Amino acid sequence: MGIKRRLFGDSMETREFLGIMHVAERLKDTPRHCTTSGRRIESVAEHSWRMSLMAMILRKEFPDADMDKVVRMCIIHDLGECFTGDIPTFKKTDLDRKTEDEFLAEWVKTMPAEVSCELQSLYAEMEGQMSVEAKIYKAIDKLEAVIQHNESPLDTWSENEFELNKTYGTDAVAFSEWLSDLRDEVKADTDLKIKNESIYLSEQADVFYIYSKNVVLVHWKKYCELERYREPLMKALEVIKEHAGCEYVADTRDGFEDNPLDTKWVADYFMPKAAEYGCSTIYFIIDKGNSLKEELEGQEKDSSSILKFRYIYDINEI
Repeated sequence: MGIKRRLFGDSMETREFLGIMHVAERLKDTPRHCTTSGRRIESVAEHSWRMSLMAMILRKEFPDADMDKVVRMCIIHDLGECFTGDIPTFKKTDLDRKTEDEFLAEWVKTMPAEVSCELQSLYAEMEGQMSVEAKIYKAIDKLEAVIQHNESPLDTWSENEFELNKTYGTDAVAFSEWLSDLRDEVKADTDLKIKNESIYLSEQADVFYIYSKNVVLVHWKKYCELERYREPLMKALEVIKEHAGCEYVADTRDGFEDNPLDTKWVADYFMPKAAEYGCSTIYFIIDKGNSLKEELEGQEKDSSSILKFRYIYDINEI
């Protein structure tokens, strides 16, 4: 039996308190669908922390709102993910939300009465979206996610996020002129990021220059050949020529099939030009099953005298 202390108005056993903390700790290990600026996958706890910081700093912008309540909402809003993990908003279904809510409700009921009542009241207010505090919390939730995407490397974005990052949360900030202005600033950052970091975008492949690693990354998305295959590689050569010591990275996890004519073009033109411009190593990001082994080994056989070949599972291995 734990020692009792005066918490939340009524006595709570210290062991009960620790039990709640142990469950909440799971959010430190629960990954979200986004990386930090340093390419580390962020946790749900980190997202909640910065939301809380945003709410605290915005006190003076909302003098008529109970911003301490908003901070509490920010802290607890994703506790249900202790049980289900995080699912990106564009993949989350109504069934996913129902399951998360049910697990959360059952856990909250096991807490000491006063804590349980407070949390249930906050969750009901957040769900209802009728109070200004609930609206502020919801806007901050969406804005923090978009801000974090702007801070993460562009090549870590899902294909749909290039447009989603421009619109996500617009409805949630509409009630506030200040938050709407903030959303406009965030969108401007998104537009500038896409302009500055993306070299080439198409249905077949995307090309990015990653400053922190001094590499040009070609993410192959679907089969293509001849001009459509060679165009992104020509863009990659421009980047290699512009940045001394720049290496080439091919992300083949979504597909990488070569027309024999293209394979010959890579060996006869692309690889020699890359080496001429100062590239010394070509990295292939492969899937765990290395399903493209034969195609990649064919390229290596043709060009190993020109460039070094390395096979990796993630760009962070560079």
